[in-house]
Amino acid sequence: MSGNPLRSECHCPKCGGVSTSVKDSRGCQDGSIRRRRICDSCLGRFSTIEIPLESLRNMQAELEALDSLRGFLGRPSAKRFET
Repeated sequence: MSGNPLRSECHCPKCGGVSTSVKDSRGCQDGSIRRRRICDSCLGRFSTIEIPLESLRNMQAELEALDSLRGFLGRPSAKRFET
């Protein structure tokens, strides 16, 4: 596979074919792009959502902050309910 290592091929969920055509593209408010695709092999239709890397990094940072907050809040409550 050559080109961008972060970009994967779009496989048809129905037949597994890699040759697809984009029927419609729409930008979303969060910066992602929703594409309606048609498989050139089986003519199956499916959607893909492309999320910018910056949005993925922001989501990762938010998830890490939530995990640390859960850990922080979970410790005192565990001690309170011990008998």
